[in-house]
Amino acid sequence: MNPTNPSFSDNGNRKVALVLSGGGSKGAYSVGVVNALCDLGIHPEVVCGTSSGALSAAMVVSGEEKKLLDIWQHLTTEKVYSRMWKMSFIASFFGNFTYPIFSSKPLLDLIRESVDFDKVKTSPKKLIVSAFDLVTGKVLRFYNDSPHLDLCLLASASIPVIFPPVRVGDHVMVDGGVTDNVPFKTAIENGATKIYAVINSRREDFANKKIRNNLALTITLLEASQYAILLDDAHHLNRINSLYPRGELHPVEMVLLQPSKSLELGTLEFSNSYKLKRAIEMGYEDTLKMLSRDANESAQRAQSPTLKA
Repeated sequence: MNPTNPSFSDNGNRKVALVLSGGGSKGAYSVGVVNALCDLGIHPEVVCGTSSGALSAAMVVSGEEKKLLDIWQHLTTEKVYSRMWKMSFIASFFGNFTYPIFSSKPLLDLIRESVDFDKVKTSPKKLIVSAFDLVTGKVLRFYNDSPHLDLCLLASASIPVIFPPVRVGDHVMVDGGVTDNVPFKTAIENGATKIYAVINSRREDFANKKIRNNLALTITLLEASQYAILLDDAHHLNRINSLYPRGELHPVEMVLLQPSKSLELGTLEFSNSYKLKRAIEMGYEDTLKMLSRDANESAQRAQSPTLKA
């Protein structure tokens, strides 16, 4: 994959942030976006990630976008989770539906094998990962030098009911996407003046989805609620920009990147290499098209004559 305009760059005097959402295997789309931005010379100073976007965020911060691409191109279900056959059967038989269905140990192993935590710690790029604390009911943030960052990345991707919560000290944490799937506010609070936000789903994905079992229903409910949170965050960003003329806050430009068409990829469908690679390619191509279009529109505005009263 090669960009049509490799000299494109967008840092300048702006503070650029990259915000990566979750969606399980749909995170493949984000990987395509990340590599397109890298090839275009766009290097964010702040990288926020939640859910499946947490691992990608850590690897962007460490400068290993190509390694991230290779991981996703060779991903399999066995590298992400394993079924807790005996436990889940017993729990379901006795009606305890809160017991996790899958073990996330393979994902923890993948995180530890893939992320160079020394590079993350010394990187000039700021990493911000979100997880939801079941004890306090609050979203927790973790950074480049946070202790047990491997477990924090795992916690951010631990979908409730599907995967077990992750305990770190006094905190019992699950998927940060429960309440903070696309943390615009976090990026803004860290000084971002331009945000590239990656959303791995489309609204119609939920309307057209066929619910075949309780697991599919649980995942769909979580994803739909996360999409609603995204819309709230987008409204929050618009409010910030509306307050700017009054001098209360700085303006923030947002570039929203999401699939041009449905990925047709299930949240836990990690072994379908064809669909994963197609999602990666779509993320890459969508990014090139979006940024090329925006650049052309900006050039046209700059060339337009200024009307004077």
